[in-house]
Amino acid sequence: MARSAIVFFGLVPPALLAAAHGDHGNGPETITVSSVQNGSPAAVAGLEAGDVILRLAGRELTSWQEVQDVMAAHKPGDTAPIAVKRDGKTVELQLTFGERPDGGVSIGVSLSIAMADGAAEDGSAGAGASGASGCLAQIEDTYQLETLAHELGLDFSQERQRLQACVERDAGLMGPSRVMQFCENVFKVHCSGLDVLTEVGEALVRRCEEQLAESSGLDPRQSSTWRTCAQHEIFDRYALRGEVSDAAACQAALDACESAGETTSAIEEAPTAKPSAAPSLASWPQWGGPNRDFRAPAQELASAWPADGPKNLWRRELGRGYSAILYQNGRLYTMYREGEEEIIVSLDAASGETVWEHRYVQISRTGLPYGDGPSSTPLLTGDRLFTVGIAGTLHALKAEDGEVLWSRELWDADLNGNVLSHGYSSSPVAHQGKVIVPVGGREAGLVAFAQKDGAVEWKALDLRNSYSSPIVADVAGERQLVAFMAEELVGADPEDGTLLWRYPHANEWRHNVALPEIVGDTIFISSPQAGAKGLRLVRDGEAIRVEEVWSTRRVQLYHVSSVRVGDWVYGSTGTTSPAFMTAVDTRTGEIGWRKRGFGLANCVEADGKLVILDEDGVLYLTTATPDDLVVHAETQLLDRKAWTVPTIVGKMLYARDQREIVAVDLG
Repeated sequence: MARSAIVFFGLVPPALLAAAHGDHGNGPETITVSSVQNGSPAAVAGLEAGDVILRLAGRELTSWQEVQDVMAAHKPGDTAPIAVKRDGKTVELQLTFGERPDGGVSIGVSLSIAMADGAAEDGSAGAGASGASGCLAQIEDTYQLETLAHELGLDFSQERQRLQACVERDAGLMGPSRVMQFCENVFKVHCSGLDVLTEVGEALVRRCEEQLAESSGLDPRQSSTWRTCAQHEIFDRYALRGEVSDAAACQAALDACESAGETTSAIEEAPTAKPSAAPSLASWPQWGGPNRDFRAPAQELASAWPADGPKNLWRRELGRGYSAILYQNGRLYTMYREGEEEIIVSLDAASGETVWEHRYVQISRTGLPYGDGPSSTPLLTGDRLFTVGIAGTLHALKAEDGEVLWSRELWDADLNGNVLSHGYSSSPVAHQGKVIVPVGGREAGLVAFAQKDGAVEWKALDLRNSYSSPIVADVAGERQLVAFMAEELVGADPEDGTLLWRYPHANEWRHNVALPEIVGDTIFISSPQAGAKGLRLVRDGEAIRVEEVWSTRRVQLYHVSSVRVGDWVYGSTGTTSPAFMTAVDTRTGEIGWRKRGFGLANCVEADGKLVILDEDGVLYLTTATPDDLVVHAETQLLDRKAWTVPTIVGKMLYARDQREIVAVDLG
């Protein structure tokens, strides 16, 4: 059976292309065009996705070595015939080789190389660097970073060095063929290339604004259509497909949005959404705390810390995992991993000693190292604890002693939930005797189970799940279940799952993670690449209509918490460190400030302060206002990757990384 490798044709020097692919010599290879870059020499010549390359410059192309040889024989500006098979017919075209900024040859197509049986998919240990080089070259050819940095006056020298080291590291771990297969994801997400693309995309939008102002004499930023639609169109064409906008494309995007009838209106003052329940203020019973909003039941916190940080009351080892920590009646509850086992554990909050634990085998079905988890946060309601493992096992246990009452499989044949590359991460929510979880199965996008026995109360909606968690709150005057799914935000009736409204919001990996912020009839959402939006729900008879009020690419919350205080949301924007802490006005999308100096971070509001824990384990005590972020104190609290939001109850903070859990007195 043939295997495929993704490469970019005419992108890097031939010797490097040969190293990336290897000299297999195992028979003829089929060379197929996967995609054509807009405006590239290939596009000008008339190549199309799906074309099979037969000949170039009069030479039959039946192996990767022959591609290398042809590229070595030409220079930028040379013209050569190219023959392709399209729809069963041979089509003859004329191709002019382009030039990269470094003087190399560029054509601008993505090729799929189907190799003969037995061809080596992964090379030797040294091939990892070749895979990294191929991936970096693919990204350069697609997004033209070097050219655009020069044209737009951007300096990416440090970012390029960091990105190269990151991609080389992943190539060494994954092997050259897999790093090429997942090149976009490695570059954009693992290595924070999305942050670079965002900066370039913003610069392209600004250039469009200048071009439109020059051609029309008007400021397009004053147009609601530009703010809510055209900017996104410009950005998407670049961030998703590498298409760079010229003046005509800028005008075309604006015209298309205006013809679609885009409208907007200002967000009016609205009452805060009511929580779905009234848990004790002396507890942290679920993801996001008492009201699922990352605002802590805290009081009398210190306004500064000693030089060595706040007092540690206890610290102990805990296994791997990202589950947050619950608190109730002097007990802590969380989950971690040892080998193939997940452990649900209850600890004494005063000492950290284990009260009880329940172990069970839960192997990630993804095969990815960061998918081992657990990642979902448990739920405490009444005397019961509900948990979901990394492979979708839902447990109900007695909170007192850990006795298992029932369990269900969310990814089995009955519910058939969609398997996620990072494993199951959504945290359950309670509503009137039910526990509700996103599943992502066919007509089982959301499922409600009876808390008493695990019976399915209802299952509804054909929606794929992502990594976010549902909320039950009063929205637009009625109790709703709001869920950030893989490709949209939806509102449903928590009694039976009936769809009330939906609004599309997706990126190319279907990674929607951050919890939406709900303010009366308005909702703030954000995710990588897709950016942030302010939405308003409007009654239209019995139906609910969703209006987009504003949007921005400058706020891209990933797997982090955010905090809303009044009209402003505070959070960490970016896909990896270093990241900005930022403030955004939920009414208008206005950016109040952006502060560097933090790793990718989670935050909790407590006693009028913003407590920040970044992924490097640094804990910050700050005050956040729409005008500024003031750092009062900081300390190195943890040593390993700290992706878990801290828990604060009273004066106590509980936090964890991939090795330890710690209790800190903030009083």
